[in-house]
Amino acid sequence: MRSEETKSEESSRFVDGLDNFVLFLLIIPFAFFGFILVKTIWFFCDPSNNSLHLPSAEPTGTSEHDQEECPICMESITFGVETDCTHIFCGRCFCLHWKRTLYSRHITCPMCRSHVHTLTKRFTHEENELSSAQKSAVSADIDLFNRWHSNLPVPC
Repeated sequence: MRSEETKSEESSRFVDGLDNFVLFLLIIPFAFFGFILVKTIWFFCDPSNNSLHLPSAEPTGTSEHDQEECPICMESITFGVETDCTHIFCGRCFCLHWKRTLYSRHITCPMCRSHVHTLTKRFTHEENELSSAQKSAVSADIDLFNRWHSNLPVPC
């Protein structure tokens, strides 16, 4: 009779020779550290992170975007882009928003959730005169976005 009870207990175990409670206690730390890892990665990919705008990349002087702030990073707009729905964002912020959707087919505006098909560059005069790596990267991303999402034919 005793051997029948132990056989039924052993058959209900997930891993032979290891009690389910011990297995449960081993899984909890892995789940916790996995959660922390995902949250940490999400934090570093977050476009509202303050490291997004480097002080050296900020334009100097007065510009047309000085009074506007980006709804994503809540700072003054740098290398602005305008969506179809006329919302303006930092070029880098919107491009990060686009890339975080894993280059999805349908991109929505972070403000009104309407579909965005084209982006228009709204760089200030000072930003246009700069020849920085950030400007080149934002311009290339905008061109790529427009090529992928606009309904216009691609020139040969």
